[in-house]
Parts: sequence; C-alpha cells; structure tokens
Amino acid sequence: MVSDAQPALNSGNWAYLAGLGFDPRSFGGSPRRFDLERQRRLYDPEGLHRQRWL
Repeated sequence: MVSDAQPALNSGNWAYLAGLGFDPRSFGGSPRRFDLERQRRLYDPEGLHRQRWL
C-alpha cells in the first residue's frame, strides 16, 4: 500500500511538479514540465473533482 504520508516521496513529487531537480528523461532535449491543464482534461473533463475541492 502506498501512503501519501511518505516525506521522501512527497518532496520528490512536489519538486517534479515545480519543475525543479534533475530528470534524466529530458537529457539532451527540452525540460519536461507538468501540464496541469492536460491532466485536468484527461482525468477530470467535467471538473467534478475541482468543484468538490475548491
């Protein structure tokens, strides 16, 4: 079971979302960026999650 209460995983994920740190998959190319709008369109097209938590 994966828990959200794992500081090492959380700090790494937050750094990735912020565009910080080293990502070997972008070596030699453009840096990878988290596209929030794309994720929203893919996983919450009706906006139900956002409506609930905002």
